Formats: sequence, C-alpha cells, structure tokens
Amino acid sequence: MGAPALTEKQRAERWQQVILEFRSLGAPFSEFNVLVALSASLLSGARIEPAFQALANAVIAKALIGGQLPRKQDGRRAGSLPGGTLSYDEVAVAGDFFDLVDGGETTENAVEILSEKYAKSGRQILRIVGKGKVWHGDSPAAREQERRFPSYAIADSAACQDDSPAELAGLSAGVALERLDSQIRPGRE
Repeated sequence: MGAPALTEKQRAERWQQVILEFRSLGAPFSEFNVLVALSASLLSGARIEPAFQALANAVIAKALIGGQLPRKQDGRRAGSLPGGTLSYDEVAVAGDFFDLVDGGETTENAVEILSEKYAKSGRQILRIVGKGKVWHGDSPAAREQERRFPSYAIADSAACQDDSPAELAGLSAGVALERLDSQIRPGRE
C-alpha cells in the first residue's frame, strides 16, 4: 500500500514550498508557475505563505508594468532568434514593414530585413505585423493617408495618457521592473 494521495489543498501548499525553496537556493523557477501555484492555492482554499504572497505580488506587479504575463518557461521562446528582445512595439514593426513594402520591397525581403532588425523569426514578424496592421491601413493609399495624419498620435497625446503604476511610485518603468525582478530573484545581478 502506497502513501496516501495528496489533496488539492496539500498539493498547492507543497507547490508554494517548492517554489520558495528554489528561490532561496537561487535555482531557476518559472514566474508563470508562481501564478499557477497562487491560483491553485486560492481555488483549493490552501493557506498562502506570506513569503509566497510577497513573491506572487511582485510577479503580478511586474506583469502589470511590463504589459505581459510571464512566459510558461524560462529561456528562449520557440521560433525566436537568440538575442531577441521580448518587448517590441507592434505599431512600429508594422510601420517598418509597410514602409518597406510600399517602398518597393517584396514581402519576403521585408520580413527578412525585419527578422534581423528585431531578432524574431519570419513567422513572428508576420504575426506582429498582423496585430499592428490596424494602425496603418489595408491599402497603400490608406497607409499613405495614415502616414500624413496618424490616428495613433491622438492616443499618444498627454491628454489621453493615464499614469502607469510605475509612474505613480515615482519610478520609470525600467527602474520599477529592475526592482521587481530583484525582489523576485534576490541575489541575481
């Protein structure tokens, strides 16, 4: 007869302990798994350790300021090129793409140029362009009009901007993210 199976509550509490142990040893752990463990703890009614809650708070704040949830795993995303950056401006990438295409480049050449510039795979560039395309228009004539009278300039004006959580703390987003990262992974330079 084997050991009794853990309940969901016990499993969630153990998951918190394992993540905190990994963190204390400086071993790699996934920030995504911190959020999963927090969710499992909340749903199962498990007690949430104060140290784990502080870690989860830092991960959540980092996700809010950074504008994206943590990846499921540490390391390079499948399909991205080494040295690639995770942050990019979809509007800028799409704008670069359409500037090249409207300037006479083929789609394939434009994708290749932007793949090198942004250190992304060709498929990723096409996905990013698809997301940012709404700001540029579907035809060369619409894009030319958008270049002359950009609609996104209104959204970028100071009157339309809300304070970000980082600005509310008197920090730039970069400094805030560095502080949060040092709270999540202490001792890592």
